[in-house]
Formats: sequence, structure tokens, C-alpha cells
Amino acid sequence: MCRRCETRYRRMQKIVSLLQKGLVTADEIAGKVGVSSRTVYRYVEDLRREGLPIDGEAGVGYLMRPRREARHVD
Repeated sequence: MCRRCETRYRRMQKIVSLLQKGLVTADEIAGKVGVSSRTVYRYVEDLRREGLPIDGEAGVGYLMRPRREARHVD
């Protein structure tokens, strides 16, 4: 993996970790991850495209909804 890709991956992991703890603003994420708020918006959109259940509202923040357990039907 290229160095830039590793950095991006680590940042996105950190963002997921923060979102799992509860409601957090883009500015808070940016400060803890060391990127701009605009970069946080991009990363969150990328994570959503990957299927992560992230809700967000302007002026409120982001929150990751718990994933539902898959059920097996026999």
C-alpha cells in the first residue's frame, strides 16, 4: 500500500472510531484527526459509499447508527 493510502486509511479508521463513540461535529473530528473540516466531509461521504450507516445534520454533527445483525433463514 502506498504511503498516502496508508495515511488516508488510518485517518478513516480514526473517524470511524470517533463516530462509534457518539455524536461528533466535523470540526471536532478535524481537530482530532489533523485534517480540515472539508476533508472530513469527503471522508464521511466515502465511508457512506462503502456502506457505513452514518447520519449527519448541519450544525449538529455526525453519528454512526448501529448495524443490524443479519438473520439467517433456514
